[in-house]
Amino acid sequence: MRANQSRSRPKVVLQAVPAPQADTNPYLLQLFRTLPTDIEVRYLSWTLLIFGHYDLLHVHWPEVFIRAKSRPRRAVKYFLFMLLLLRIKGSRIPVVRTLHNMTPHESFDAGFGRRLLSMLDSLTSVWISLNPIVPDAIKANSTIILHGHYRDWFSSGIVPTEPGRILFFGLVRPYKGVEELIQAFRAAERSLYSLRIVGRAESSQAAESVGKLVLETPRVTARLEYISDSELAEEVGQAELVVLPYRRMFNSGSAILALSLNRPILVPRNSVTVALADEVGRSWVHLYDGQLRADHLSDAFAAIASLADGPPPDLSRRDWTKAGIALGGIYRSQWASSLNPTPKEKI
Repeated sequence: MRANQSRSRPKVVLQAVPAPQADTNPYLLQLFRTLPTDIEVRYLSWTLLIFGHYDLLHVHWPEVFIRAKSRPRRAVKYFLFMLLLLRIKGSRIPVVRTLHNMTPHESFDAGFGRRLLSMLDSLTSVWISLNPIVPDAIKANSTIILHGHYRDWFSSGIVPTEPGRILFFGLVRPYKGVEELIQAFRAAERSLYSLRIVGRAESSQAAESVGKLVLETPRVTARLEYISDSELAEEVGQAELVVLPYRRMFNSGSAILALSLNRPILVPRNSVTVALADEVGRSWVHLYDGQLRADHLSDAFAAIASLADGPPPDLSRRDWTKAGIALGGIYRSQWASSLNPTPKEKI
């Protein structure tokens, strides 16, 4: 009986993110809900990481392991992270990594900290790309599971659009180009448009910089704080165009969220955004080259004038059920590999 119970015990996946809260990224919540029922999900804690039981570690943003505001706290995290690396290697715990960003958004010790993260990279057996543009460095050990849509998450309906309303939403960080968006708006024919900035600023400096520009620019309003999902859906619904002028864009949940609510987006042109436009429809994803300018805004508005008569964005490839099945399959393949290592691995 005990042997049968042991065989039927759910496999435990430790997700390297905090336990869900009110402001948890809906991407994570939807992903965890779609995992097969024979997989038990646990969440980030150092006690569990180093001493607890789990069969696989799924890393999303590895910098959370070593990021700290003070040098003493960072030193403690470095020590704990080294213990984690030793445990992973010694216990042959499979590591799966979702590549949300090419590089961490926040800065940290560029020396020892980066070397520690590089060690984790070397222990990663499978990389998951959220878009079809897979970096060469991980192609051999990668699989594609597209970032899921938000149509079900925001299923309460779409509010009427306010003509000429431009929206930026999301965490306000320097690389996202909010200041450049306001400057481009200043140079546009502002009587035709309004600009809304919504999202918590990552620092007091970012809040002060953006807030000053907002106060100096007519027809620009901002709400620099976390807002609920229902409030966010209303903000997106009121916008006629969502502009995401990121200085670097690899994955963007904000872009997928806007498209899920049938709102066109204006984003910088690169291989990722071109692929997104080809996937969902070029009438929904508008691209610009170089730094954002006023004419990019007016060109996008001219192009979206006929959207009401066309089909919605094609997000059929971004079904969450498919994502959960695919991720469950990756977990199982890693458990099988850990039980039956190759001759090279045994050495």
